[in-house]
Amino acid sequence: MTANHPPPATRPSYFDSLAGEDARDPLRAARAELDMLALMLEADRRWVCTSAGDRVAEITDLTRPDADSLAARITMTGTSLALSAQVDGSGWIAITARLGDREVFIGWLDRPYEEREIWPAGGQVERRADTDPPGRVGKRLNWITLDADFWPGIGALADGHGFVGFHEETSYRTNPPIEVGQPG
Repeated sequence: MTANHPPPATRPSYFDSLAGEDARDPLRAARAELDMLALMLEADRRWVCTSAGDRVAEITDLTRPDADSLAARITMTGTSLALSAQVDGSGWIAITARLGDREVFIGWLDRPYEEREIWPAGGQVERRADTDPPGRVGKRLNWITLDADFWPGIGALADGHGFVGFHEETSYRTNPPIEVGQPG
């Protein structure tokens, strides 16, 4: 990417469930993962920002300029963001969101097991059983959770606990998550 936003120093991980081990070629695995993300964005164009009053975010103008990148526009309540994802030579996938010419988010994605993990630029990756990564994407690609402490540019969308959450609209409307303290 750029010197200002380097990928994590740790080698990315892409679990190969058929082999039961980490993929041997992270660059090839990252390209396959980018294909999965593109399919998800193509199929599920409407997302609900659950941390910001269930505002709907709509994905438009999805393009694949080449095999190593994708670009899209996200519109939510009159605001339009440019989203891009790019396979880096390190094997990480850089995800960037811009509001006009201002970068509001950059994260580095890999998939160490079923869920995808998102880490801040240049951050140290610490995979531990007792903590979650700062950003996660569900194994079915239908939800995203980001800790706004790691990405202050998205803080305006955070809930009272400092997290930003998006759910694919159809699955969210038919099976919403149960809030702590709610009967269910």
